[in-house]
Amino acid sequence: MKKAIALLLIAVLALTCFAACGKKDDPKAAAGPEGVYVIKTMGGEDVAQYLEILEVESAEDFMKVELKADGTLTFSSASEEPTEGTWTQNGDTITLTIDGDSQDATLKDGELTIDFDGEVAVFAKK
Repeated sequence: MKKAIALLLIAVLALTCFAACGKKDDPKAAAGPEGVYVIKTMGGEDVAQYLEILEVESAEDFMKVELKADGTLTFSSASEEPTEGTWTQNGDTITLTIDGDSQDATLKDGELTIDFDGEVAVFAKK
């Protein structure tokens, strides 16, 4: 998890100089937390503009988190092999745990938001 969090934090810091993307409603939000969440913004900036630079075809290829019904998760990014972990839910808080390291995220309106010391990454439910 440390490696995944460090990678995400580095990417957040690298992307903070571009305009933010507006939030859209997602009817899948009421279906529960299970599903695939694709990176949407990092540091308030739309990641779509970086896909060509990063040589990936879609945001899903760049970074995603899959929350499975059995309480396990898979974190995938373009720069490393998928990482397995677990997740739990307490209200709107989703706790992601990989390799013994935990990170809280907020689930609201089909978006999983993770705050890394002020740098926010938002994953939209696919």
